[in-house]
Amino acid sequence: MRTAAVAAALCALFLLLGCLLVPTLGVQHDEALFAMAVWTPQYVEPCAVGSFEFPAMLMPYVGADKGYLYRPIFSVFGPNVLSLRLPVVLIGAATIAMFFALLRRFVPEWAAVAGAALLATDPMFVVTTTFDWGPLALQHLCVVAAVLLLARHPPRVLAAFVCFGLAMWDKAVAVWPLAALIASTVTLYPGEVRRALSARRLITAVAGIIVGGLPLWLYNVQNGFRTFRENTAFSTEQLFYKTHLLIDCLNGPGAMAWMLRGPRPAFITLTVPLLIVALMAGWRRRAVWFGVLAAGFIFVQMLFVRNAATGAQHTMLVWPWVHWTIACGLTAVRWKRAAVAAVAAGVLANIIMTSVYVGKGWTAGGTVGWSDAIFTAARELRPDPNEIVIAADWGLVWPLVLLTNGRLTVHVDTQEYGRNLFVSHVDGEEALAGVNAEWDRKAAVQGLRRTHVATWSDRHGRPTIIAFRYRR
Repeated sequence: MRTAAVAAALCALFLLLGCLLVPTLGVQHDEALFAMAVWTPQYVEPCAVGSFEFPAMLMPYVGADKGYLYRPIFSVFGPNVLSLRLPVVLIGAATIAMFFALLRRFVPEWAAVAGAALLATDPMFVVTTTFDWGPLALQHLCVVAAVLLLARHPPRVLAAFVCFGLAMWDKAVAVWPLAALIASTVTLYPGEVRRALSARRLITAVAGIIVGGLPLWLYNVQNGFRTFRENTAFSTEQLFYKTHLLIDCLNGPGAMAWMLRGPRPAFITLTVPLLIVALMAGWRRRAVWFGVLAAGFIFVQMLFVRNAATGAQHTMLVWPWVHWTIACGLTAVRWKRAAVAAVAAGVLANIIMTSVYVGKGWTAGGTVGWSDAIFTAARELRPDPNEIVIAADWGLVWPLVLLTNGRLTVHVDTQEYGRNLFVSHVDGEEALAGVNAEWDRKAAVQGLRRTHVATWSDRHGRPTIIAFRYRR
């Protein structure tokens, strides 16, 4: 009963922090990408089973599973900022509960509470789950659930690898945590692996991952393994930047400059100091090194793949193994009260950093891609019956489709400049620098000039999104 109450309290704390963030920012393009599968499934990359064809992948490495999840949600509650973000906040709370249950199998209850509390308040985990532009929420849930199932006695191999398969369909980069967890287990527990491994379990694991990720595998078989062919290029570029971003995420403000206007805060969390203390205290414990190797192997894979780990949504795959390491390492601290006090300070620092995200969201507002001007634009945008809406800049298509409940069909290119309604960000703040001027240049070749239709500002009165037509 006490354990259930602790888990419920940690989930409630995470829910509170997530709900505070929910209304602060506008809907961002990648956050709304799954709208493609809800309203325009004909644009989703399909796979076929016999004569039956169904939408499978939003992109070669991003699955359409979130679209299937949200269809019934939007049919009941309609698409809005609450129905968009509350489901993933609830998924994050379930992940916290599972992570707590997983830790309790390896460390005393106080350490399990410490690790789960640090994860539940971790500002980067709260932010990336609430806004879920990765997407990350379902991936974290599936991976933690899979490890929890494997930690049971006897392990639930089929169910665990079905979860791994689902994580890979959600986003194929889940192969990094899967490979890292297998490598860490084989490295640190070779005897246990030899005793537990059998042909039957190996076949069961393969069957589970095939069943869980079936749409991904069918899509790749039918498209020449496009997911892996196009997204696994080796690169040594940006090694310093990727490492700096990892440290920035550990310290808390890793997504702040990209999402929020205004200067970065001088404040940082205590995750790095806690991690150092945990490593110093628990360096002889295999459970500590399991977390270190899992996080390390995940990051190394991203480090040498082109375009990976260049945003927080990839770096966050290292979570929650950082918090696992802290929880396991702190059990070796000789003075338990000092360890508990350090964790309490870490949780407080996390909450303060999360409150900075909330406060800046309200007081400074989002950057162009996260601006709440998108709500007004979606509400007031009314093309003529014979017009097509053209998203002239990146970041507008799927937020507009989602927030208009599919009323708008938005295209990204045209040759008929005089017959369409264009929507873009204001000149000088385009996501693709100079894109408005490029549209103007192309229209001028046809003897057309831009005429202003509307400007929509954010809650602070900053002009952010514009609509215009081209006329002679």
